[in-house]
Amino acid sequence: MRSRKRSSTSSIHSRRGATATEFAVVLPIVLIICFGLMEISRAQTVRETARTAIILGAREAAVLNTDADKVQMEMERVLNPLGVSSSNIVVTPQLINSDVDEVSISINVPYSSENGNLAGRFMGGRSVNFATQVARR
Repeated sequence: MRSRKRSSTSSIHSRRGATATEFAVVLPIVLIICFGLMEISRAQTVRETARTAIILGAREAAVLNTDADKVQMEMERVLNPLGVSSSNIVVTPQLINSDVDEVSISINVPYSSENGNLAGRFMGGRSVNFATQVARR
């Protein structure tokens, strides 16, 4: 009977080594998936915030006697809480008065570490681009 006890004890010790090996193999995969999901959700947040910024910028552009700087400030006000610091916002024409029939607005926000992303490893240098034209009547 003693031989049976020894074999069950030795199998428990060998199983502990297998558990540690499995953990070492699975942990990096789980971490990659977790960080990937975090990066994708952050990218989606930046994308939706850029979309909101262009909508509010278009709303500001529809107001009479405004200028491109006020539209740009409104869009940056929406982007600032996310830590977006390197966006490219273009509003034409510069002066928006009653003679202007149409205003063009575009925004480009790169997925990068300076815009609050983890390092842009998963997004690979991509960016969010939106453009709209506001007809003023």
